[in-house]
Amino acid sequence: MDCGVVSLPLPGPMPTLTGGAFRGRPSGRTDEFLVGPENRLAEVAVQTVLEGNGHDHFNPLLFYGPSGCGKSHLAMGIAAGWSARCEQRRRVHCVAADDFAIELHEAIAAQATADFRRKYREAEMLVIENIPRLAGKTAAQEELLHTIDALIANGRRVVGTALTPPSRWSDISPAIRSRFHGGLLVPVQLPGSEVRRLLIERWSGALGLSIEADAAALAAQRLALSAPELLGALMQLRELGLPPGQVITLEQVRRFLARFAGQSAPSLKEIAGATARHFGVTLGQMRSKSRRRAVVLARDTAIYLARELAGCTLPELGRYFGNRDHTTISHGYHKLKQMLLTDADVQQAVSAVQNMLKEC
Repeated sequence: MDCGVVSLPLPGPMPTLTGGAFRGRPSGRTDEFLVGPENRLAEVAVQTVLEGNGHDHFNPLLFYGPSGCGKSHLAMGIAAGWSARCEQRRRVHCVAADDFAIELHEAIAAQATADFRRKYREAEMLVIENIPRLAGKTAAQEELLHTIDALIANGRRVVGTALTPPSRWSDISPAIRSRFHGGLLVPVQLPGSEVRRLLIERWSGALGLSIEADAAALAAQRLALSAPELLGALMQLRELGLPPGQVITLEQVRRFLARFAGQSAPSLKEIAGATARHFGVTLGQMRSKSRRRAVVLARDTAIYLARELAGCTLPELGRYFGNRDHTTISHGYHKLKQMLLTDADVQQAVSAVQNMLKEC
């Protein structure tokens, strides 16, 4: 696959879902997850777990990131692959945190806690979604803590998902946060422009759209959305009322983006402000000539996100960040992009700023 995008196969069929979790999701195969440079760590984590390696350091495993980034897709793909690894299906339980708490409450009321514990503590794998939803639910948190400890002690696996890393989980016990900090934390970012372009090419055909290559590239650059949101945007594009078989041109995409722009992308000023707050520097420092490491990293992060989320041009970014030459801006963008492949701190910083922008 070109453009630095890798297809990560996710085996199926899906395991039986328990506790009413994941209602409304399609059954059957999970197929694949398209991995761009922004999500290389997720690729390594999934492959390592499915190959049976990294038991100690990858357990528990937590995928975290903004809504629509694909963290549930990855967790469920691991569950499907783990279940299918032997002829006799392994016991894999997938449950939303809310449903785990409700099921525990019902078990206590029915004096059936032994059955509840047997179900979850004897599983080969537990996938629990949206762990911070247990905030304030003391009994459920204590039960989950003991369940995690029992599973790991017996060589079983725990996979979780959340919007944020454990350090930002309010009203969740320090013990649970510590357990996940002791495993592998995998930030999952929204698809970058390379993945978005490939998705646009694939989905356009499925929707009966024909789109020029330059038009698809522009849409991928400017529609900095989650995969579900991107599909929704393409469905809106289909409603332009074009005659069947007509190729969508660059100019038509520009007009569509002009209408769509107010619905999604943050501004350069918003991106720069959120980045400055995360790194603890001022906007003035980021726009100055400072070469202090923290300032340079913050500036490069803002440049990367402005390119990916807002489609800002290199000259535009150069003017904003102290009238820098566009080649300097390009160097900062590509340097940050390379760091995302290997540096977990940079991955977490980019994910954190994206979350801040989502909350604006």
